[in-house]
Amino acid sequence: MKLWPDSLRLQVSVPGHVRNVQVDFKTGTCSQKELQYNWAGKIRTLHTFNGVNKNNPDQQSNWIITSIWKLSMDAIAIGLLLLCVSSWVMWYKIRKKYTWGLIVSLSGFAVALCFIVVLRLL
Repeated sequence: MKLWPDSLRLQVSVPGHVRNVQVDFKTGTCSQKELQYNWAGKIRTLHTFNGVNKNNPDQQSNWIITSIWKLSMDAIAIGLLLLCVSSWVMWYKIRKKYTWGLIVSLSGFAVALCFIVVLRLL
């Protein structure tokens, strides 16, 4: 929200729907712009939304849904890393029988790291 002596601007959003509201106190008018995303936009928003305002990073989200979402994404990331580590341990025990194990294990770690880097850049 931005407040000036003669106007007020704020943005309200939920995944797939954004409204920008501007109130002009001098003229007594209010204008609103509405954006709606298709299903691909909603999916992208859900996968990049963390509830933190980029303009005010100190203010934390108070939505229980956001907390659940962040916790579940962390759990999935930890699960992927455990899957990679357990694959490596299993390969290590039978490495003479399965020569491609090191390549497969390293590619699993590479994919996990790629996801982490790509998601941080978005």
